This record gives sequence, structure tokens and C-alpha cells, in this order.
Amino acid sequence: MTNVRLWGIAVALVSTLSAAESRRPIRFDDLVALGRVADPQVSPDGAWVAYTVTRYSKEKNSGDSDVWLTPAAGGAARQLTRSDRRDNNARWSPDSKRLAFISTRDGAPQVWILELSGGDPRRLTSLSTGADGVVWSRDGSRLSFTSEVYPDCADDACNRKRAEAAESSKVKAKIIDRLLFRHWDSWKDGRRTHIFTVAESGGAAVDVTPGDYDAPPFSLGGPTDYDLSPDGRELCFARNTDPVEAASTNSDLWTVPGTGGAPKRITTNPAYDGSPLYSPDGKYIAYRAQKRAGFEADRFELVLYDRATGESRSLTANLDRPVGSFDWAPDAGSLLFTAEAGGYSPVFQVSVKGGDARALIENSFNDDVKVARSFAVFTRQSIS
Repeated sequence: MTNVRLWGIAVALVSTLSAAESRRPIRFDDLVALGRVADPQVSPDGAWVAYTVTRYSKEKNSGDSDVWLTPAAGGAARQLTRSDRRDNNARWSPDSKRLAFISTRDGAPQVWILELSGGDPRRLTSLSTGADGVVWSRDGSRLSFTSEVYPDCADDACNRKRAEAAESSKVKAKIIDRLLFRHWDSWKDGRRTHIFTVAESGGAAVDVTPGDYDAPPFSLGGPTDYDLSPDGRELCFARNTDPVEAASTNSDLWTVPGTGGAPKRITTNPAYDGSPLYSPDGKYIAYRAQKRAGFEADRFELVLYDRATGESRSLTANLDRPVGSFDWAPDAGSLLFTAEAGGYSPVFQVSVKGGDARALIENSFNDDVKVARSFAVFTRQSIS
């Protein structure tokens, strides 16, 4: 297994309390004054780490986020984006010269691209339904992202018309004829999450997961619950095709050609399969899985799918801890992952050949682990 150096980013930035202020119990205003650090992303050349800092306003009852940059070797951090909205989900181009990110600076969230050499960011997408979860192709020619669209609409003009009609209608009552109609505090209005791809130079975005299904699923997963193969020819995503999604925690992994085509189901586990991540050599897809169908709190295991044989095997069957974030070592021989244990979230390493996982960092709460050429970065939460 590859040995990697570990480098952490504190989750909370320094507050506005002065050093001279006497010690006292922490207050609500102190928590609001802290910036929340998340989503560290190492540049492919290993020189930089981009991350998101979110700050909240008690007066506005809202928060805004910006993208920051810090040298991987240590040094002063600098703020890359400045807006009173949300800039997040920053992702590096393969040449380490650009950052794609999601921003609401012009209204609906869209994909923007920032040249690290200087200049203002340029907007790449202009969908009325917005964009989220951006991912670069390995050659940097295309980007993928998710958007919530009406499944029977073939283009953005149709989506825009449907949304405007609903907004302008005097009737605000909801007609519910299917489950799921609400998830937590968000009403489902008939739209579905689909994955799109668009050229880096701009142009029309292509829906590569059409149909009356969410890809990725509405729960348990996230906006980046999909990945592109190293050669860019294939996209792997999670999708739940159960008849009643509201009563199901299931999702399976599917693959589709990178520019669209017929999807293929590659896992059939009756419980959750998700968070796919291709190995650097393209031989495997690592993902998280649960065993008990319908049990949302079941333990997440780290599973390996062999693209040549079509077989899956758990790498953490002997670890009685739920797997959180994970990433591949550069040589594709092992994976680093986090797993909550006894009030902490250690960083572990496990070989693709099998065997017990070994703890690299213990007695701290870590997440968002990302592996570079010779080191890994992660976020750490601390009450002190």
C-alpha cells in the first residue's frame, strides 16, 4: 500500500473574539462568527488545496460561501471568490490551471470557471433549473453536473415554461398523486435530478440520464454521487428504480457512455449502493453500500466492483464502523477512508487485496479525505 502524508484543515476558522477577552462559556454568537471550512480539493499537480468557507449572518438569517486557496506545502491562504451569495463545490481541471465551481451570484446556481492565472470567472451554464455537483472529464474537455428537471421535458425551454407557469398560477394548492411528495423541508414538484454534460468551451448541455428517475437519488446520496472513468468514456451513477421510493432506501449503480446512451445496471443489492469512485487505473469502482433494505441507519461498507469480472466484494466487512468519506491512493493499491468510532472519526487505510483496515489517525473527528500524489488532506472538527 502507498504511504501518504496526512495534512488537516480545521473546520472552524478563528473567531472574532479578542485574545484579551476573559475565558467564558461559548455562546451562540460565537458559533455564528466562525467560518465553516469544507470540501478540500487537491490540485492534480499537488501544489494547492481549494476549499469552501461558509459564513453566516444572524441578521440576514442566511449564509454565504466563498472558495479559498492555500499552498499544499503550507503558507498563507487567499480568497478566490467574493460574492454575497454562495460559491462552492470547487473542482480542479486536470491541468491544475482552472477551477470549476457552483455559484448563485446571478440567481439560480450555475457552473462557473475561474482561471488561476487571473481574471473574472466565466459562467458556463445558463439552465433555468440551475446546476450542482460539477465534475471534470479527465482530459478537461467536458464537465458533468446535475440539475433538477421535469422528466418529460426535452430541453430547457420546456423546463422554463413549466416553472414559470407554476409560479404565475393563482392556484398554489398541491395535487399529490404519488410518493415521494416531500423530503424533509422540500416539496417535490415533479422534477427529477438528472446528470448533464457540457463542453468546457460552452454550448448546449446534454442530459445523459433521462427518464422519470432521480440520478443521483433524492436521499442518502448527494449532488456528486457519480463519477467519470479515467478515460472519460463511461459515467457511473446511483439510481433508485423501486416502485415506491418513499418506502425504499435502495439505489443501484449504473453506467452509461460519457456523452450519453443506454444505461446498464451493475449492482443489484436490495439496499443502498452509492458514492461511486473509479480507481486511477480504471480497473475498479469503489463505492459505499448497505446490506439491510429499508434501514436507513444501516452500516455503510466500502465495496470494490471489478470492471473486468463484474463482481463486488466488501473491503470493510470486518470493521464494525460506518464508512464515511473515502478516496483512492495514487497507485490504486489502497483506499483511505473515515469511519466514526467511539465519538471520533479516524482516518483508515485498506488494501484492495483485502485484509483488515489500519488506522492512520485516531482520537480526532475527521472527514472529507482527499488523496494527492504523496499526501492526503482532510477536514477536522474540534471543540477546542
